[in-house]
Amino acid sequence: MNQVVDLLNELEIYSDPRDGGRLLSKAPTVGTFRWARRFSQAGSFQLMTSFSREKFELYTPYDPEINQRGHIIYKRDNNEAALIEGRKVIMTLDGELRLIVEGRFLPSLLDSRVISLEGDFTVNNLLLDIMNNNFFAGAGSARSMAPLLRMLPLPDFGSDIIPAEYRKHNAETAITDILQENSAGVRVMPIFTGGTGQPKVISNFDIEFYLATDSIAVFDKEWGNVLEQDFWEDTSHAKNVVLVGEDFVFNDHIRGIDRKEVSASEPRQGATRFAQTAKDTLNRHRVIRTLSSHIDVHSVQFEYGKDWDIGSIVLSQNRDIGFSEKEIVTEIIEFFDETGRNIEVNTGSYVERR
Repeated sequence: MNQVVDLLNELEIYSDPRDGGRLLSKAPTVGTFRWARRFSQAGSFQLMTSFSREKFELYTPYDPEINQRGHIIYKRDNNEAALIEGRKVIMTLDGELRLIVEGRFLPSLLDSRVISLEGDFTVNNLLLDIMNNNFFAGAGSARSMAPLLRMLPLPDFGSDIIPAEYRKHNAETAITDILQENSAGVRVMPIFTGGTGQPKVISNFDIEFYLATDSIAVFDKEWGNVLEQDFWEDTSHAKNVVLVGEDFVFNDHIRGIDRKEVSASEPRQGATRFAQTAKDTLNRHRVIRTLSSHIDVHSVQFEYGKDWDIGSIVLSQNRDIGFSEKEIVTEIIEFFDETGRNIEVNTGSYVERR
């Protein structure tokens, strides 16, 4: 049997819960499959398979222009699901057609709201304000996703008060920034009903915000669990001085060639808000540092999904360059092809890859 088919027996395709959430296909045959799991934002997937009209219709994307409810791809071993958002058909040099399907994990639902708020909040209250007023406000209102989307209780982010101000800001971008600053993640899980003689269907989704957790795992080729490892450090876009509005300068003591300035839009009031605006800006202009490790899937030393997972704090080491740090697993890419399953783990800064 093709190893891809065997390894992807956890893959299922469902209709939208508003269309019954029913199972449409189990273990569909694919040629290559990329499942990119991310900690503080929505992951993504891409699959390639031979073309047929039946497959083309199975992988129906969400289309807001025509209010089309697309299909959902679910991976049981991760208990994660993604919205199908794009497809294309290409012709190879030998004249064969290939179907390529792409989409994002369910936290991409956060991308569908624009938020506006200002005030002083704890992190818990800030997330509650964003979610309640933009995703659950007014049962039955046009902006409410309830009861299709429900929110699980928040972890304790602490009692520190921070000022926040968003003026017609994308909700997903705002939430991602908040989570990254607090070493937290987001996941949206499909909830199934039925079973015991009844068809299993997706009834709704639960959104959960969660904190990074310590792990015993070590990623190091000398430990025998790393096949390849890449280190990336980029300071080209890093800044250390923020000019806020007309008069406020954050880190004004830095001088000369060491001074790297960036401007930020002016908040409406208060010195505390100026300082928080500056800190948020610096967070978006920090040094990028990530260690990418291709894990030996046959290694049993630290078991994936048991000893470590997305959001785990692991020890990443590359002794050749003298790098050793406890970092959060920010991305796990599972890639399946005719050779089987491959896993790439990225720790540290999240880096967008195309």
